[in-house]
Amino acid sequence: MKFSEKIGKWYQQNKRNLPWRKTNDPYVIWISEIVFQQTRIQQGIAYFQRFIDRFPTVLDLAESAEEEVLKIWQGLGYYSRARNLHHTAKTIANVYNGRFPDTFEEVIQLKGVGEYTASAILSIAFEKPFAVVDGNVARVLSRIYGIREPINSPAGKKILAAKAHDIMDKKNPGDHNQAMMEFGALFCVPVNPDCGNCIFADQCFAYQNKRVDKLPVKVAVTKIVNRYIHYFVLLHTHNETSYIFLNKRNEKDIWQHLYDFPHVETEKQINLKKASVRFYENFGFYPQIRKEVVKDYRHILTHRIIHGRFYRMEIDDIVPEEKLRILDEKYLRIPVASID
Repeated sequence: MKFSEKIGKWYQQNKRNLPWRKTNDPYVIWISEIVFQQTRIQQGIAYFQRFIDRFPTVLDLAESAEEEVLKIWQGLGYYSRARNLHHTAKTIANVYNGRFPDTFEEVIQLKGVGEYTASAILSIAFEKPFAVVDGNVARVLSRIYGIREPINSPAGKKILAAKAHDIMDKKNPGDHNQAMMEFGALFCVPVNPDCGNCIFADQCFAYQNKRVDKLPVKVAVTKIVNRYIHYFVLLHTHNETSYIFLNKRNEKDIWQHLYDFPHVETEKQINLKKASVRFYENFGFYPQIRKEVVKDYRHILTHRIIHGRFYRMEIDDIVPEEKLRILDEKYLRIPVASID
């Protein structure tokens, strides 16, 4: 039995019942591919459904405000994905009259769409023979065919793309691609796969040569950088209304165009006294400390670990108005009642 027939049969018997597999709408398939680029399936299904419920068509997404798109995306992280979705929806609405393009040359030009995503959309939605290679597919191919080039190197990517295209079921590319990804996600897993019961056990290079734990090969990744950010949660009450200050991140850095609190960043962790000095250096006065949130929040990104520490502070009436104007020039003063 051919490779494509084997894995196709396995897929029909084992595939998960996922909402985007019930349609060939390129818009829905595109959204699913972007949502799950950096998110596990089980964690992301609710977010995917919420996004589709709010923006059921590409025109609904195109006509929305970026702030609303980011709010609906909240919790998924990697917010550039949401901004790219919004930008691309506008392109499809304005350039293609709301019709999702169906050629590789057009789809690859859409913002936030790379070769993998373009191939997935074209094969699943339009049944065009473009093979996908994500991390799951790369692992399956590397083990079965003994590909020892690093899967994240240019040479390795080229070899994997050629092999994926060679073994593809050209008559049924959508199901074939999904079968490859599903097999890697559910069966040919990174650690301790059940090789003895694998449908490819008799032809798998890694299993036959006891190299399952050695394949695939990856080149060294970028060094992880630790960042220490100290957030000042500033509360100011004026005329019986409580306000809080927010910072909109417009610099080219993490979380661009999203909101956080006024803050300072240090090279290493510092205590409350030193953080207060840094606050004074930035804002010109010492606020009243209500409570230090001593718990450190640790947030892991691809190449960074964010160590966030929060300080609840009150600005009392003895602070001169000109000092508050410095804050107002840099930050948004928001009524606490409307913070949501």
